[in-house]
Amino acid sequence: MKQGWECLESKKIFEAGDGRTVFLELYQDRVRTPNGNILTYTKYHASDVVIVVPFIDSQRVLMINQFRYPVGKVLLEFPAGHVDNDEEPLDAAKRELEEETGYSQGDRACKENCDQTRQW
Repeated sequence: MKQGWECLESKKIFEAGDGRTVFLELYQDRVRTPNGNILTYTKYHASDVVIVVPFIDSQRVLMINQFRYPVGKVLLEFPAGHVDNDEEPLDAAKRELEEETGYSQGDRACKENCDQTRQW
């Protein structure tokens, strides 16, 4: 570990997914700090996600109504989803757009006015 922190033990304590992709993993780590203290940290790893903002024309965007269990209601949102394990983000965006709306941009997707960002 960096800057004098030492991981003594790392244990996966939770995993969630859909069979294609692991969405969330929780780990519990025992670490030694630079001053010798032993602490327990819980950390997570989440899979990459994509959000598509599909323009129908220069004035309108396409949104979907989707039930979200955690809040118990239907929300208005842009098409979105997880990037599968062996999938490129742009391919995931195209797949989610088609799965959730029926629209397909084919190879035209993200050639103009499109930003692809990554957290890391």
